[in-house]
Amino acid sequence: MPLLKVLWLNLKIGVNGKKIKLKNTKLGIDKLLYMMYHIRGLIKEEQIMSNKKYFYGNQISEYGVENGYVDYACLSKSFDAVLNNDIMSNTCEIGYWEQESGFIDNQDEIDELREKIDELENELYKVSDAYEEAELGSDLETEMENKMDEIQAQIDELNEEIDELENPIEPDVYQWFIVSDSGANILKDINEIVYYNELLDMYLWGVTHYGTRWTHVLTDIRIDW
Repeated sequence: MPLLKVLWLNLKIGVNGKKIKLKNTKLGIDKLLYMMYHIRGLIKEEQIMSNKKYFYGNQISEYGVENGYVDYACLSKSFDAVLNNDIMSNTCEIGYWEQESGFIDNQDEIDELREKIDELENELYKVSDAYEEAELGSDLETEMENKMDEIQAQIDELNEEIDELENPIEPDVYQWFIVSDSGANILKDINEIVYYNELLDMYLWGVTHYGTRWTHVLTDIRIDW
């Protein structure tokens, strides 16, 4: 509802529900401005309350809601986690730490690029036929030759992208947290880095960001509720 309309209704209703005719009220400009300021504060508070979102009973940060993803601060409150950056190195000879999630899987992107390459190779084949049929030294021959070079350059560029996707750089882990079984399940569902040591019956969560407040670091969990 527009602010002026809310103000009109407040003036009309008045105090304790007693109606006041606006033309008979003797409100000074200071009182009027104060009332407008107060109403705007109430509207702002209502908007903030209506924008609250939760993940496993924990409030998502305002930054997360604005950007549509759960923040790491909210995620970390969803399960028990204890910081221990030395746990893996101190237990490297006790059992074996096996990575269970957090793998980089670019297969979908690779498949899409390969489909584009197939399309370009088919186009290259057709242009090559036109080049062979063109009269020697003609403008058409030159045009087809340039076209082949252009298509081949695109294919080479896509192949380079595929090479990068097939050999991704693993992210550095800056912090290790011992997490509960339920926490490990939540983290594995969103492909966070999780290790498990069967002998110790312990899960570790590897955090790959450092320095930024966790309320301003977003997970891949889209807020669609």
